[in-house]
Amino acid sequence: MSGVKRIGLVFVLAGAVILLISSGAFSVLDADRGVDVGVADDENALLGVETVDPVLEGAEFDCTNYFLFWCTDGHFEYEDEHVGTLTDNTADSQLDLDDEAIVVEQTGGGAESPSLESVTLESEDESVAILGTFRCSARDVSGGAISGADADQVGGSTPILVDIETTDGTVTVDLEREVSVTCVDEDEEGPGNGGDDDGDEDDGENGNDADVVVESGSTHNEPVETDGNVAVESDATVNNGIDAGGDVMVDERATIHGTLEADGTVSLADDVTISNGIVAGDDVTVGDGSIIHGTFESDGTITVGSGVTISNGVTSGDDIVIGAETEVSGDIVSGGSVTIGEGSLVNNNIEADGDVYIEDDVTVHGDVTSGGDVVTGENVTINGEVSEG
Repeated sequence: MSGVKRIGLVFVLAGAVILLISSGAFSVLDADRGVDVGVADDENALLGVETVDPVLEGAEFDCTNYFLFWCTDGHFEYEDEHVGTLTDNTADSQLDLDDEAIVVEQTGGGAESPSLESVTLESEDESVAILGTFRCSARDVSGGAISGADADQVGGSTPILVDIETTDGTVTVDLEREVSVTCVDEDEEGPGNGGDDDGDEDDGENGNDADVVVESGSTHNEPVETDGNVAVESDATVNNGIDAGGDVMVDERATIHGTLEADGTVSLADDVTISNGIVAGDDVTVGDGSIIHGTFESDGTITVGSGVTISNGVTSGDDIVIGAETEVSGDIVSGGSVTIGEGSLVNNNIEADGDVYIEDDVTVHGDVTSGGDVVTGENVTINGEVSEG
């Protein structure tokens, strides 16, 4: 072989070695000149890529569904969790790094796995931060609108794909990265964590831990007595009252003949009839269109819906809220404030240690005595005396 040919071969081999060395740090990149090269994963690449596997724990439970006033379902939501950062390392920093170039999507996971809800891109100088909002499932849901809902977070992982295709007009970068999002599993047992103390499944329906359940459409002729909770399902009838050491939940159109007594909370759905009154140690909530005959007393807050008929008075150690178009035949006595909804009728006196708020078109056939202020809307009629603290 001649000297000239040897020198030419050396240059060819050297060029090949240089090409191999220069592309060794790259993964995938298409140059618009038709030559396949690559994009590096490190900070010196044309596009720097840094990904994070989010670990989710510590969020507050968000209730999304209620049975009566009890929470039955919800989730834990984590906003703006860092998924990754992209850095434009090209000479002119001209790579397009927007929501068309960057696609983030969930590629797996089951019904109780973490879910990707939304993605936000935040730009700063040559870098873009990828932020995701995720939800973790909940189990052992307890509590409700009055006492506060609680649950345990379900553990699990979900793969998230980050797909990037961008160009600066000369070079096109096309790559994918996968991250794993993990919801940390909370303990199933323990007070305050929404679990049963004995670790067993809930005794009642909808996570309400009912010790006694009167089934839908049935008639129960014996007194209902328990140290725990009672659930009366829709269209059921109890003919001899309820005495519960815990909470009582009554579904729509149910009827209770006798007195409903509970050391805890009482929650009535719409169109419930109570023939001989309510005595509760905690908060009471009454749904729309219900009818309450007899004594109505509570040591907690009383909240009454619209279109309710209360044939006697209402007495509470805390606030009382009366909904619109409701009629109260007896006195309203409150250890806190009193609110009377629009168009309601109070046939006797109102007495409150706190403020009294009377909305439009209300008629009060009696005195209004307040330890604070009396605030009235339009077209309010008070036939007795008004006394403010």
